[in-house]
Amino acid sequence: MMMMKRLIRLLALLFVPAIVQATTTVTGTMQNLGTGATTPNAFMRFWLRGCGGNQPRVSGTSLIAPSQGGVFYFDLAANSSGAVSGTLYSTRDSTGLLGGDINCGGSTTAVWYGMQAWFNGKAGPEVPVHAKSGTTLDISQVAPITTNPVVSSPTGDTTYARLDGANQPFQANVTPTGSGTLSLGSTGNRWNVNASAINASGAGTYSGNNTFSGANTFSSTVTLTGTATCNQFQKIRCVDTANSAGWGGSDPGAWINSASATCPSYTGPQVTPGVGPVAAPGGCTILLAQGAYTVSTPIQFVSGMELIGAGPEKTTLKAANSLNHSVVLIGVNAAETGQTAGTIYWTRVAFLSIDGNAQNQSSAVYDIHMGKVNTTYLDHLEIKNATSHSVAVDNGSLSSPASAGGGVGGFFIHYNNLIAAQTSFRNDSAGTAPAGIYCWGCADSWIDHNAIDDFNQTNGSSYGVYFRDSGDVHLTNNLISFGQVAGVRVETSGSGQQYVRDNFIDVTDMGVQFIGIGDAEIAGNFIRLGSSGTNSAIAAIRVQTASFRVLIDRNYGPVSLTNANGLQIDSGATAAAVQVGLNSFTVTGGGAEFVDNSFKSIGPKIPSLTFYETGTPNNGAGVSGQDWCYGDSTNHVLKCSINNGTYFNMTQSLAAGTATMTTAAIASGACGTTVTVGATGVATTDAITWSYNAAPAANPAQLVVSVWPTANNVNFQYCNPTANSITPTAATLNFRVTR
Repeated sequence: MMMMKRLIRLLALLFVPAIVQATTTVTGTMQNLGTGATTPNAFMRFWLRGCGGNQPRVSGTSLIAPSQGGVFYFDLAANSSGAVSGTLYSTRDSTGLLGGDINCGGSTTAVWYGMQAWFNGKAGPEVPVHAKSGTTLDISQVAPITTNPVVSSPTGDTTYARLDGANQPFQANVTPTGSGTLSLGSTGNRWNVNASAINASGAGTYSGNNTFSGANTFSSTVTLTGTATCNQFQKIRCVDTANSAGWGGSDPGAWINSASATCPSYTGPQVTPGVGPVAAPGGCTILLAQGAYTVSTPIQFVSGMELIGAGPEKTTLKAANSLNHSVVLIGVNAAETGQTAGTIYWTRVAFLSIDGNAQNQSSAVYDIHMGKVNTTYLDHLEIKNATSHSVAVDNGSLSSPASAGGGVGGFFIHYNNLIAAQTSFRNDSAGTAPAGIYCWGCADSWIDHNAIDDFNQTNGSSYGVYFRDSGDVHLTNNLISFGQVAGVRVETSGSGQQYVRDNFIDVTDMGVQFIGIGDAEIAGNFIRLGSSGTNSAIAAIRVQTASFRVLIDRNYGPVSLTNANGLQIDSGATAAAVQVGLNSFTVTGGGAEFVDNSFKSIGPKIPSLTFYETGTPNNGAGVSGQDWCYGDSTNHVLKCSINNGTYFNMTQSLAAGTATMTTAAIASGACGTTVTVGATGVATTDAITWSYNAAPAANPAQLVVSVWPTANNVNFQYCNPTANSITPTAATLNFRVTR
């Protein structure tokens, strides 16, 4: 019997929350019948009832002192406005069903308060009320207890739970006197717990294999030390190497496709004001657990689908031997996937490695193949070992010729928004014209902060990034050490805009190759060409054809490849289409820093160059091997130091023109008429240089030409030093005024 009593107490402890001490706040206002406030002689008295002569206590906190003999009460005085406020120990929990703070004779449910108003020493009727824990008792609205509680003496069999259950259920809490273990039995002999809701707060530890069905809420930290199997959780599907969720198919590719088939239907993108397009309801996330997966069935995306791994090199998808098929397919046409026409919206591949297993394939395999997609994110990936492109974006037939990009499709496609970020692309194969990223018909796409590497440098037709017929593409902040033909190739027949900015490009033949008619900006790139290459007419940047604006600015780097140039503009570039800013290439292989075969411009085009005036720079007279210039704030001139020399004023040309000299006879020892030519800005302190604009005849060659400046004019005069009169023939003088 004693063992049964202990068990019942422990069961009560499991299913009834322990009392958390919380007082009751008392508020309200006392008024007279004339609606006026009572005087300070008014107060509200709360009599403690139901203790039956026992000493009231607040368990674990205090013993309640008597107010008058064995009587217990507490007064809350009203202020001059009649407002009453204060706190009381509670007599019930917040629901009003279970015990409160005060314990009388071992019971927390026996007590209540008799609430009584007092004014000028006169008492009103006593109203029985409960003070509920953690709530507010408003004296003007509190509901009175209709029946005073009757507490039975805790004697005999009623103290304990009976085996026949005649004195159950329990409403009060059962609290253990110390730590212990509540055992509900073992296999074959165990208690079944039936409850509509179990509230478990605090930190819980669950070991072993646990199954939770229905709606479960965990309000605090839950630690799982055993195995947790994920199948479907809202819009999340889980796939692991053991296929613990039981998805259909015999390989990981089929499992993923089976999981995505259960995704909610995707209804298309939505536009949020101030934010832009966002994914609409539908679709789901496939979580791919850590491990290696050999894919025999290509993974085919549906709209709204995300495929998320545990991280590159932690989760790896590898093409099976002789797959001869792309590993991941997103919206590709029927030639490869059997998928019907239609655009795939809002997809993402992230945090995993994709290995094309090129050495064990007999035909072209892409790691990721896309076409007819709208908004695809590729981020935090390692993409490697494709027999052709690591990532190909197109929508054509696989029977297209190799010249179209290594067997990639031949149609301009409806493709929008490729976002590739923080991803490693690596192609070890020697396939036909492979590329790290091949984008045919991309629009509004961002390739940002990626590493694009080619470990196989034997292929003479490879590219790091190849844009074809693409518009509004941004290639920024990437490391590109890929490609024999070019690190970046932009080939477009449309009017889109291509931005190749702030990339580190380390290749062999060409850094950036532009062939097209669209707008482009190639700026801020560091380009290094290696010491060996396979192609001719190579350069760090080469513009072969251009008919719209192509800006090339702030690019720099070493060019050591034999006969390679820094910047090369071919004759196919339309006049004035190419704008060249400040570029700097160190060429050591016999080529030139800038070659313009279109004969439009030789050397950089600089719109303007400003020198702000200052005192002599701190570098003094300059540095050996360097030339320095600055605007002098004292004399308002441009001063320069050449190769560590003293700063000197740079010559300024103020005016230039011609002067037609007199043809009138000039007597011996006399001077002819002064010829004056206006020259705005000329001062008497300026110098004039002059020359005949043709070989002079005997006269005026015998005459002396005198030249001098006056304000805003230059002056010329013949003087005759000979013994005879001379009539000069017509002559024109060229002049320049410098300061």
